[in-house]
Amino acid sequence: AADYGSSAPFKGKKGAEYEGGVRIPFIVSWAHPDENNKYQKAYPIARNAVQTQMGTVMDIYPTVLSVAGIKAPKDHVLDGSDLKKLLSGIKNTGMIS
Repeated sequence: AADYGSSAPFKGKKGAEYEGGVRIPFIVSWAHPDENNKYQKAYPIARNAVQTQMGTVMDIYPTVLSVAGIKAPKDHVLDGSDLKKLLSGIKNTGMIS
């Protein structure tokens, strides 16, 4: 198979952690941080932190399901992963790189 694609002049290709693969930041926070909110306690988001590990748009749906406490239908395959660890500032060693 041919290896097509170019992100010149940047290093890396689509999906790589180099600038040629990922160029869009994702900024997230609770709209109104509240230490007494049960959802924010269960799903903390690190303050003033930069997470260098990569996530993808496919991770948003599993993350929203997790925050809402809803399981995906049994016959529905999820392509992404819950971002809970990454959002809390912990490096997720269980993700596929």
